Amino acid sequence: MTWQLTPITSPGEGLCTLDDCKARRGLTTNDSDELLARIILGVQSAFESYCRRPLLLSAAAVTEYYTGQGQYLQLNRYPIAAITSIKDASDYNFTSAIALLADSDYRLIRAGASGILYSMLGDWDPNPDAIQVVYRGGFVAAGGTVETGETPLPADLREAAIEQAVFLFQRKDDMGLVQVNYQGGAINKQVDMNLLPQVKLILDNYRKPSL
Repeated sequence: MTWQLTPITSPGEGLCTLDDCKARRGLTTNDSDELLARIILGVQSAFESYCRRPLLLSAAAVTEYYTGQGQYLQLNRYPIAAITSIKDASDYNFTSAIALLADSDYRLIRAGASGILYSMLGDWDPNPDAIQVVYRGGFVAAGGTVETGETPLPADLREAAIEQAVFLFQRKDDMGLVQVNYQGGAINKQVDMNLLPQVKLILDNYRKPSL
């Protein structure tokens, strides 16, 4: 199952905002806005790679395909904000397939907080990519407006993004060094981005589990 990074389309749409990072760093001008925006996008990419899933809610519904393994199905994007349709088509004719019914054919476990669907009809279809799910899932971006059914970005996740982004901004001139020392450890700067230890501890709570 593959997924794409949820794009940032404005300074207020990410795991943290420009204003978050500027306030933490004490910046009062716009001179570094472009660099900070790139860093914030890079932090999002690193966080989503570490968590093995997209973290931010997409603006529109996405269509994904899954292969069943038992009665539980783990979606990539959660918490689930809305499901448009779920179709099972062993012949891959999703146009003619009838959408499954919520609370009759399947149930959302924990109201979709963990992205897990339970099939009330027995095991999900084991044929490759035979399950089509059209839905929206993930956290509302920092600074975004939370609508009905949506989940705001957790404060600890936003704080982790601020810490990581500000750290990278402060070390922007050290990219030629093998290591950069900081209180409590060191980061190898030859690697595109290593996550701070305290950041990893937070992200561990948001990693996609294995069923």
